[in-house]
Formats: sequence, C-alpha cells, structure tokens
Amino acid sequence: MKHLVALGMSGEALTAAIAEMQAAEDTRSVGAKRQQRYRDRLNAKRNEVSQNVTRDDSVTAPAPSPSPNEILNPNPTPTRESITPAREGPPNLPVGASAEQWAGFVEMRRRIRKPLTARAQQLALRKLSMLAENGQPPGAVLDQSTLNGWQDLFPLKDARNGHRNSNHQGNRSNDGFLEALREVGGR
Repeated sequence: MKHLVALGMSGEALTAAIAEMQAAEDTRSVGAKRQQRYRDRLNAKRNEVSQNVTRDDSVTAPAPSPSPNEILNPNPTPTRESITPAREGPPNLPVGASAEQWAGFVEMRRRIRKPLTARAQQLALRKLSMLAENGQPPGAVLDQSTLNGWQDLFPLKDARNGHRNSNHQGNRSNDGFLEALREVGGR
C-alpha cells in the first residue's frame, strides 16, 4: 500500500482497489458462504454452552451439546414417532377373529410403517364388525389384509384371481339362438 501511495494513487482509488482485492479473494459460492455462516453460528452456540465455569475456577461438566436441529428449531413439529400408537393388548374382537390374527395385522401395519393409532384401531374394529355382520368371516378378512400387505380391511376376494366365471366351452353349442335356428330349419 505504501508503494501505491508513493506512486501518487488517490485515496478513493486506493479504497476501490482494496475492495476489488477483497471481492476477488472470496470466490466461494453462495451455498458455501451460507454453510460457513451456519457453522459459525453452531460454534458460537456450542462455545456459549460449554463455558460453565464456577467461582473457584474449577470447570463444571459441560451440558450435553444440543444437536444442530435443536439449535435451529427449538420447537419441532410432531413426527410420526411422537403420535401415540394403539395399545398392544387385543381389543374386543368380533366373534371369529383371534387375538393372533389381530396381532398379525397390527404387526404388518407396523412393518409397512403405517402403525395403527388408537383412533385407527377403533375404526378398523368397527369396519371388521360391519364386515362380519355382512357375512364376511372376520378372521379371514384380517388374514387376507395381512397376507396382501393391505392397510385396510376389505371383503374377501374369491379364489378366481380376478378371472370371470366362464362356462364358455369354446364352441357355440350353448347358444340358444343357434339351437332355435337349427330346430326351425330341421337340422
């Protein structure tokens, strides 16, 4: 700088040159700058927490360091884990459903990460009772939903695997119109 002043550079030109050098020096991306500010804030909070010094100059054990999420968001929104799941004991099941079948359905729901809340358990039991009143065996309904990994309870599917009942024999011998035509024609 002394050299620039000695060469006769004005104060304004000197200030502009310094600002240009500082701008060229910090070529980091916007994201990198944001990340550095974040780290600086975390370190400042950690240093603030860990300076618990007593009057006799002995250092007390520092408080456990909070996680970055706790520092930035002290009041988090409830997560799926914080929602109370249904109680473990078997509820009042309709006749025809065993505690083992219900436990299997609840375990399957837990494994697909859709656990039953207390309210969902009440609704599922109500639906199971309605299906039982309509002639569906509740134990088989629970087993069907468990086996197929379904979140809900549905009436039993028949064993035809989605195929229609076909008495179709390949020829048209069962066609009433053709038979009537044959009778009229005398064949």
